[in-house]
Amino acid sequence: VSTQSTGSSGINAEYEEMGHKVVSVRLIKDRMTGRPQGYCFLEFDSEQGAQQVLMTLNLKPWPGTDKLLKLNWASSSSRGSREEFSIYVGDLSPEVDDNSLFKFFATSLSSCKSAKVVTEQNGQSKGFGFVRFSMDDDAKKAISLST
Repeated sequence: VSTQSTGSSGINAEYEEMGHKVVSVRLIKDRMTGRPQGYCFLEFDSEQGAQQVLMTLNLKPWPGTDKLLKLNWASSSSRGSREEFSIYVGDLSPEVDDNSLFKFFATSLSSCKSAKVVTEQNGQSKGFGFVRFSMDDDAKKAISLST
């Protein structure tokens, strides 16, 4: 997202216009110039809201531009204190995106937290990804599902 021309209130308004409740926006600025660095941190009203944004808007164009949104989970003290288990998923077909990978595992494994397909800079899948779980048993079950 080009935060050069979009301040915190503009970012907040864009997400809320898309139906996502933003609690706070932290726009990262260059210490020397005070200009936006081109990225920010968003806090949503729920983890489910954040998950929905991540799954539906990642690598989609920012409204009114040709810039693609590159969304990731940020670490925080509250998120970082919980143990999580990640698995590698390989040999993905090109049409698999974050959302479809998440849905594949989340439909049968309730502790599935997120899924991320690794992509090239142009948004094309590299054919592998990672899925995070809050329970070790679900991560182990996921490995058996994907073989």
